[in-house]
Amino acid sequence: MRADAGEVRPLVGRQSTTAESYFRMLHKVALGAALALTYISTSTGMIMFNKYVMIDDRFPFSVYLVSIHMATSSILASLLYWFVPTMFPTARLVFGKPGEKTRSQVATSLAPFVPIALLSLISLCCANEAMRYASIAFVQMMKEGSIVFVYVFAVAMGLDTFTFRNATLLTFVAVCAAMATYGEVHFQVLGFLMQLASCIAESLKVVTQSKMMSRGGKLDPLTMVLCTCPLTFIALVPCLFVFWHPAILSHLQAVWPLLLANSALAFMLNVVIAATIKGLSGIGLTLASIVKDLAIVAGSSVVFHNSLSSLQLTGFAGTLTGLSIYSALKLFASKPSRPVPKERSSAAENHGAMASSNLTPPCKV
Repeated sequence: MRADAGEVRPLVGRQSTTAESYFRMLHKVALGAALALTYISTSTGMIMFNKYVMIDDRFPFSVYLVSIHMATSSILASLLYWFVPTMFPTARLVFGKPGEKTRSQVATSLAPFVPIALLSLISLCCANEAMRYASIAFVQMMKEGSIVFVYVFAVAMGLDTFTFRNATLLTFVAVCAAMATYGEVHFQVLGFLMQLASCIAESLKVVTQSKMMSRGGKLDPLTMVLCTCPLTFIALVPCLFVFWHPAILSHLQAVWPLLLANSALAFMLNVVIAATIKGLSGIGLTLASIVKDLAIVAGSSVVFHNSLSSLQLTGFAGTLTGLSIYSALKLFASKPSRPVPKERSSAAENHGAMASSNLTPPCKV
């Protein structure tokens, strides 16, 4: 039986296109996993390093430590921009070409970064004050709920679409993560309000950065660090007077090499955070942060031989399950549809044109 020439299907081309689409999907998964793992490892190292530095006989001044981080990140980013400007491909959107913009025009271009600096200031000050009135376990449990705020702000800014499924999954993840980090809780209203303000400010900052690096401006991570760190340092200057202590200078002279290494790691973390937000969105960064918190809890239980309660183990299982389901749904939701071969599409169009010509007879004038 002879096959019609119009029914021949280009299987080779279709298989090649499908293979390319799956390859792009695997590349996206690998890149996302690499960004998440880099953020988790760098952030965990930063937490441990800060804990080591902030011992009473070293440098127990949190606001000054963050200010040093921002000042060092500003200097390092400026030096990189001066000597290797190709690492800042979108900096021209803010600063223009050499001699192209006046100082007032550059200041106008930097205005959208001011809210990020102010939100960083609010998040930092409120988090430090919350630690004075609430236990670490309570603060940590509240931090896991930031994913809900990030999702709400992302929907409000048009970076994500609200669905009941996603909202339910992310809420489930937040509740389970809070269960996994559960500890001895000391509740005070003032501590609750301070930590709530810190979570809201940090979530809004992350979503704002995500908008500026995706649909809003396509900024690269190093340009984001170059623009936000100096403004954040300027916003922190008033706090330096509020939290001044006479022993700061003597501690600074004693441990400045340690602070220099700590600040270099902080600069690396700032770049990694910006790259993770750009590659995974603000929601992806917050989910990676939840995984980091779980890893810290699990790691500390192994190192210090502390057994996890059944509530914590349930929280671990629920969080990992929710993260897996959410990631799979997001991945397969963005899976490209199977392309229609060009020859087949043309044949269908010709067949439809012939059918319409047969149904509608030509008019006679």
